[in-house]
Amino acid sequence: MKNDLLYQVFYKNLSDEKAMELFDKTVDEFHEGLLKNDIARELRLSQEEYTAIVAWSVDIEALANFRYSGWPNSCIKCSKKLNAKEDGWKLDDENNIRCVTC
Repeated sequence: MKNDLLYQVFYKNLSDEKAMELFDKTVDEFHEGLLKNDIARELRLSQEEYTAIVAWSVDIEALANFRYSGWPNSCIKCSKKLNAKEDGWKLDDENNIRCVTC
């Protein structure tokens, strides 16, 4: 599990800060043509996890907790059912998932 970014963070082998440094380094290596795989595959991230980091700036530690403890299935504010892999969502300041309308 050496290259599995979220595994390393969840099991406290990497701090959130070190994980972000590794993520950024991997992005640089990708753009320099030094990787065999794409960034997500290199760090063993699903497309949804990769998108959460890149598009939504989701905290890596929060993302690791979602992977290993389960993704929330409802909006923290309005309780509307959510499928984090299919529905639009965002995080609040405490890393709770909210639907995009809240």
